[in-house]
Parts: sequence; C-alpha cells; structure tokens
Amino acid sequence: MTTYKIDKPEKGAGIIEYVLKYLTIFIVVGFTIWAIIMFLVTDGNLKENTYMLTLYLSFGLTSLLIAYLIKQKINKNKQGTIYQIDFDEKIQSITLHLVNEYSGKDFKISIDYVNLKIEDKKQKIDIKAEQRLKIYNNTQLINVFNIPKSPWTAHPRIAMVVETFRNIAN
Repeated sequence: MTTYKIDKPEKGAGIIEYVLKYLTIFIVVGFTIWAIIMFLVTDGNLKENTYMLTLYLSFGLTSLLIAYLIKQKINKNKQGTIYQIDFDEKIQSITLHLVNEYSGKDFKISIDYVNLKIEDKKQKIDIKAEQRLKIYNNTQLINVFNIPKSPWTAHPRIAMVVETFRNIAN
C-alpha cells in the first residue's frame, strides 16, 4: 500500500463567521448593484417608485448571489477536504481520507480501481499548475482535488500522486 499524507486541516470557521461573511457580502454587493441601477435608470429626477423598485431588484439579485455562494460552500463541506490518499495495489482500491472542515468530522471513501474516473486539465506547464482533479466513482463525483488551492501544493511527491491517479484511471 502506498500512502500520501499532509497535515489534517483543522476545523474551519463557525456559524457566526459565516453569517458575518455573507452579511457583509450582501450589504456591499447589494448597495453597489443598487447604486449602479439607480445611475442607469434615473436621469436626475428620482421618483419614490423607482427608488423602491431598484432597491428591491438589487437586493433580489444579491440574495441570488448569496444563495449560490452558500450552496457552493455546502457542497464543498459535504465533499470534504482530502488529507490522506491510500493506494492499495493488493485489493485494487483507493481510500480517500477526508475531513469536513465545518463540523471537523473525518470520513473515508474507498473507490475500486475499475470504478475510478478522473477529469483533469492537462497543461504543458509544471504539474503543480494543474487547477483541478475531479475524482469520480463511476459517474458520482466524490471530490474536487484543487491542487494549487490546498496544502497539497507543497507535498514533495504531488506529481506522483497525480500521475498515479491518471495511470489507474486509464
């Protein structure tokens, strides 16, 4: 068995930090969109109906943006962050050790070699320039392995990890 490991990520931000983050985004983006709409819609004279309509429109658009960002964050937390990868040649399976950064819970996912599918961007630059390695168990997305956006970038054998994934998937 070959194991690649980095330091386990610690539990991330709590609910108060998330609320403050998204509330700040809502206020800043909402008022910015409102100011842009007000500038484009009015030509100097401002009616109360126009004022309220543009306010509601801007906060509606901002709410959609916040809902999208929250959905992305929830999906990322459900997938977890990879901190250890075990390639077991005897039983022909890969075990991903993941941690949910929001709750701090560990979990493992095993994928047989025959079911492993990956989607990666092959670039002619250094292997660390790869942006993503999507890991699938048949057609089910298991994890999106963002190499440059994670501590895996500093792993001395990251090129071997990616190459092993490619060899197994082929």
